Amino acid sequence: MENCIFCKIVSKRLPAFITYESNDVIAFLDINPINPGHTLVCTKEHFDVLTKVPEKLAQGLMTAVKDVSAKLIIKLGYQGFNILQNNDKCAGQIVPHIHFHVIPRNPDDLVRFNWSENIKRMSEEQFKETYRRLTT
Repeated sequence: MENCIFCKIVSKRLPAFITYESNDVIAFLDINPINPGHTLVCTKEHFDVLTKVPEKLAQGLMTAVKDVSAKLIIKLGYQGFNILQNNDKCAGQIVPHIHFHVIPRNPDDLVRFNWSENIKRMSEEQFKETYRRLTT
């Protein structure tokens, strides 16, 4: 995609701090990191959302996410990490090119994802209906 910022990084038309690269996947430091080492892992081929990525490529993408995560722990001394992946603008995706955020974490980093503020209370009937729709 001609106007995609990640495609420009893949083709080396834009600079990036590349920390991992294979034939199909590239990883580079996020320019707006939550913590130092915050890395974006994306496919070299342009796909806008995860559901469009072919299975074999998705497997390679997850292997890269795993390798990048391990490197953040080993090389930078973090204790843990978050994996964040958004699909579509409504879900917070800013760059429409499939990518995973690997966010390194330590207990005292003061980063908070306020999950509890977003919890939807569901009745047993709502759970049953959701389950029925997903399994039939």
